[in-house]
Amino acid sequence: MRYIVGKRYKKLCIQGEINLPRLTTVDTVTYDKGAEVLVDGEKRICLTTSSDAHEYFARDDDGRGLDRYALTRAIISVLATDDKDHQARWDRLWAREDYFGRFRKRDLGDHWIWNHDFYNASIEDLEEILNTVKGV
Repeated sequence: MRYIVGKRYKKLCIQGEINLPRLTTVDTVTYDKGAEVLVDGEKRICLTTSSDAHEYFARDDDGRGLDRYALTRAIISVLATDDKDHQARWDRLWAREDYFGRFRKRDLGDHWIWNHDFYNASIEDLEEILNTVKGV
C-alpha cells in the first residue's frame, strides 16, 4: 500500500534519522504476525498504526492521501477548538456514535479517541464527520 507524507517527517525512526519532505510517497511492508511498516526504499520508518504514522502520513492507495490527511487534521482541529461551541461539536459527534463509533477506540469508555480506521477512512466518511462536527 502507498502512503504520502502530509507534513515533513524529520525524526528518528526505526532505522535511524530520516528527513522526508511533504508529498513524498512511501510504501508498506508486512512483516511477521501481520505488522505493517512504512518504508522509504529499504529504510523502515514506523508502524502504520503508530501515532507518527497518523500524525505525518496518510494512506494514498486511492490517490486521495492529501485530501485524507487534510480532512483528518481539520476534524481534529475543529474538535479541539476551545470556544463557546466546543461541547456542541462533541454532542453532535456523540449523537451519531452509532455510525461514527466505528472510528473510535471502544476500550476507552466515554472518551472519544480516534482509532486506526479513522486515519484510513474513505473521503466521504471523513467529509461527513467534518460536516457533522461543524454543524453543516
